[in-house]
Amino acid sequence: MKYTIETLKSNAIAFGVPLEWAIERRTSYLNSEIKYYKEHQKYMVYMLSGSSFTTKEFIMQSIGDSAKTIQGYKRELYTITHHEDIKKGDITGDMIAHAKDYPIENLIEVKRNMAKCINHSESHPSMNCKNNFAYCHACGWTGDVIDIVMKTENLSFVEAVKKLQ
Repeated sequence: MKYTIETLKSNAIAFGVPLEWAIERRTSYLNSEIKYYKEHQKYMVYMLSGSSFTTKEFIMQSIGDSAKTIQGYKRELYTITHHEDIKKGDITGDMIAHAKDYPIENLIEVKRNMAKCINHSESHPSMNCKNNFAYCHACGWTGDVIDIVMKTENLSFVEAVKKLQ
C-alpha cells in the first residue's frame, strides 16, 4: 500500500504518535523493502546463466517487476521525506504519468533494449531498458525515465517531472 504524507499524518494522529516518528518508521520499512527487491534482482541475474530461453523470459520479467516495485518504493520514500519541498499544485498525478510515458530512447542511446549504464562508466552496454524502465546488470541500478533525468541532469523529482512535460 502506498502511503502519502496525508495518510501518515492521519495515522499518526489516530495512533497518538508524532508525525516524524511515523515518517521514520515508514522510511525504515521502505528502505528494507528496496534492499529485499535489489537482492531478489541480483539472485535473478545469477539465475540467468544456463537458463533456457523460456526461463530467461520469466527471469527478465521478474527483474522488470522488481524494478517497478523498487521505483514505486523510491518514489514514495522521496515524497514522504521531501513533503515540505513538494508544494501542492507544483506537479500533478497527470504530469507524473505523462513524464513516465516519455520514451527512454530519447534520453539515452538504446540498442536492442540495452544501453550503457548512467550510474558508472563502461565500454559495453550492461543496462537493460524495457517498458521505460532500466536495470543495470553490472551495478544493480534501477530507474525509470524520471530517475534517469534526475541522475543525468542532477535534478529533483519535481524538476525532472516538469522537464519531461
